Amino acid sequence: MAESTNDPHAGAEAKRGPDLIPPEFLRVIAVWSIVPAYLVAGGFVGYLFDRWFGTFPYLMAVGLLVALAMSVRDMLRLRNEFEREATEDER
Repeated sequence: MAESTNDPHAGAEAKRGPDLIPPEFLRVIAVWSIVPAYLVAGGFVGYLFDRWFGTFPYLMAVGLLVALAMSVRDMLRLRNEFEREATEDER
């Protein structure tokens, strides 16, 4: 059966779906949720190792510093990815 040209569900828009939340807002949420998530996880893991080895607060501080460095790295990676997508959309 041939596809109708009046079909509202045909094409790339039907695969993607409607934009209920703007993609720019989702990008901002993704970038700014990285830092708190990494800091909470790094602090928690550091705290657990401190309790295990009895070295409080040294390993927790190391965990927080590593988490901060990793969050900055991932924020930069996401920024580069978003910039690459923006340049591809302009073409």
